[in-house]
Amino acid sequence: MNYLAGFLQIGLSKDQYYDRLIEKVIKKICTPQSVCIDVGAQDGKILALIIKHCPKVIHYAFEPLPHLYKLLVRKYGSAAKIFQLAVSNQKGIAVFNDADTQVATHGLFKQSNADKPINETTRVATDLLDNVLPADEKISLIKLDLAGGELNALLGASNLINQYHPAILLKFLKGDAEIYGENVAAIFRFLTDKGYSIYLFKNYIKEQPALKLKDFNRHYSIGDEYFFVVVFCK
Repeated sequence: MNYLAGFLQIGLSKDQYYDRLIEKVIKKICTPQSVCIDVGAQDGKILALIIKHCPKVIHYAFEPLPHLYKLLVRKYGSAAKIFQLAVSNQKGIAVFNDADTQVATHGLFKQSNADKPINETTRVATDLLDNVLPADEKISLIKLDLAGGELNALLGASNLINQYHPAILLKFLKGDAEIYGENVAAIFRFLTDKGYSIYLFKNYIKEQPALKLKDFNRHYSIGDEYFFVVVFCK
């Protein structure tokens, strides 16, 4: 039985499977003093894990939708600085699309999936992580879940990445990235050029080899894996 099948056979959804592995990776990478960033924090599920395992510092979380931002402030404002902001590679104002109350399907570009109708748009501020975070704040981990805007967020964090080499939990789902004009090769090249390697969660936990571009592309294309661990290896 493979790793994923073992999880799913005990009644876990794919998202729950990732949640459990994300917690294992956070424990492996971070210490109680590690400062982390949650970009696309949504309802704070991953932020809660970060705070649980890194309780001695203040973290950063970004969520542009007003109702989710207020929820995060109420629940986690004592342990994280919460920004009502869409992280990107440009500073400005953009239209943010919210797909039928499903928090996992919103983003700066309209989704093309017909079963996720856009029922609300909101004008939101956008900015770069490099602009918002203190230059002397050492970051250990960044989680990115932006419904396709992950490469733009990485481009806007180039200084941070070059200086501190944080680990990255990268959600990169087929169908989302194409809306931004992103492709597998571009994000793979950006990360590997900066000295990073990309792993499946299960492989990173078991200290197995990183993905090559063809493997990353295959998982992306068939959609069997859409969350990846990215660590600095150079």
